Amino acid sequence: MDLFGELGHLALASRLKRLGELLQSQVSEVYDGALWYQRGRGRRMRLQPVAQDRFLVGDLDDFRIRFERDESGKVVRLVGLYPDGREEGNARGGE
Repeated sequence: MDLFGELGHLALASRLKRLGELLQSQVSEVYDGALWYQRGRGRRMRLQPVAQDRFLVGDLDDFRIRFERDESGKVVRLVGLYPDGREEGNARGGE
């Protein structure tokens, strides 16, 4: 069972699709029910949800992702999180 349980699976798939559409320059696609991260021409890595809007990235142990939302709930930034506490943000769609 995934982090969100069976009942949450459809809601998660819908949310992943929206996130993938909103963050086109960083998140390449929703495929096989999962959200995938790709920066530039780098390798595509599956995102594993660990909390609301927080994801593990592929097999990396030194990088996480957080989505930031505005007051209305719209995703506006993707933030890379590093073990040293550093954060690197990118506006939606590479804006």
